[in-house]
Amino acid sequence: MGFKFFQKLFLICFCTLFLNGFRIFPGVEGWRLDSSSTAGRKVFISMANTDKIIPNDLPTSDSLSSAGSSFTPEQLLNSVMSDYNNIQASNLILVSDTDSDFTDYSNNHRIFIEQGVPMGVSSGDASPQFSDNTIISCKIRLTDMAYNQAKFFIHVLSHELGHCVGLAHPQESEYATMSYFRNENVYRLAIDDKMGIVHLYPKNTSYSLETPTFGFNFLWQFSPLSQ
Repeated sequence: MGFKFFQKLFLICFCTLFLNGFRIFPGVEGWRLDSSSTAGRKVFISMANTDKIIPNDLPTSDSLSSAGSSFTPEQLLNSVMSDYNNIQASNLILVSDTDSDFTDYSNNHRIFIEQGVPMGVSSGDASPQFSDNTIISCKIRLTDMAYNQAKFFIHVLSHELGHCVGLAHPQESEYATMSYFRNENVYRLAIDDKMGIVHLYPKNTSYSLETPTFGFNFLWQFSPLSQ
């Protein structure tokens, strides 16, 4: 066994340790959901500036592409929430503040979306608030640029909501809406993003014990996290 063998062995060990998929940062557990009821699994979203008009530039492959020449932010939010809620192995449910369970269950389960962000942020940022290592609220701020086109708005909102539920930036993958280096065709949740959500909010606890795969990672306690 010569030097080249040990070189290869080192590379294999390095890849196993550092390119092993998602990284779970200690102390962050996402939202504290009550899996015993549908209402207890909900996180409620309030959005300001819902009267804006966002031009439709969605590709024909998108389910909303033929829905009209433009959208309101609320229409696109509903579509993004549907993407999150259709992850079958996840317990997480995102709903608007018009939901019938809002009054009884929104305490410590609420996300706010508004316009306006600090200097230096091009599209949006998210600021989760923590208590006992769980998220208890989150604020998303979107710049004017985020409202320019429907495709970009969906991406920015999907990305920032990802931070609000516990996802960080997986820089190993371009096929994740949470990645800074995403492929331009990735603007809705991709498999990488969905795997992270299932890991944080599994319907079955065994789902969160699967061997990590390339891509996503979770939210470290930095706030705000910028797009």
